[in-house]
Amino acid sequence: SSKNVVMGNNVSYECKNSLIYSDKQLTVTLGVNDLIIASFSDSLLVMDKRYSNQLSGIINKMEQKKYDELDSSPKCFRPWGSYESLKSGQGFQIKEIIVNPNSAISLQRHKKRSEHWVVIKGIATVTKGNKKIQLKKNESIDIKVGEIHRLENKTKKELKIIEIQTGEYLGEDDIIRYKDDYKRV
Repeated sequence: SSKNVVMGNNVSYECKNSLIYSDKQLTVTLGVNDLIIASFSDSLLVMDKRYSNQLSGIINKMEQKKYDELDSSPKCFRPWGSYESLKSGQGFQIKEIIVNPNSAISLQRHKKRSEHWVVIKGIATVTKGNKKIQLKKNESIDIKVGEIHRLENKTKKELKIIEIQTGEYLGEDDIIRYKDDYKRV
């Protein structure tokens, strides 16, 4: 058997024992063996699997040389899934958020921003204050400034939402966590 893990926008032929991930652009692989290929909107990784234990060393060298892509990549991975900033401007930011199956963001609140969530794919379980609400595709909810909230995916399929943030400050450090499955503070 081929023993490949292929995710994202990919076409693969005659590939063996490889991990192939593509974020957005179509990635075509033909006749590759024992490779890790990860294609993102701003960078590409192609690596022999035997060298995977050396990847952190390469990233450390890149950090010393101040590669912008390490800090400003639009896609950020978290233990629960990922988010990507699609557009931002004065007082607003639009993100695509993907929550993995059986995963959840922390129970949290923000001091300076409100959020509007629209489900694009899957089923969201939303905690808003002391209520739990289930949202399906094309349904939405507003989270006010200071309101305790959580986004959960209790299903076996990916959850994808669009988040529209509005407020005077939209930094990732405007977060107070109350309960987190991944022991972050």
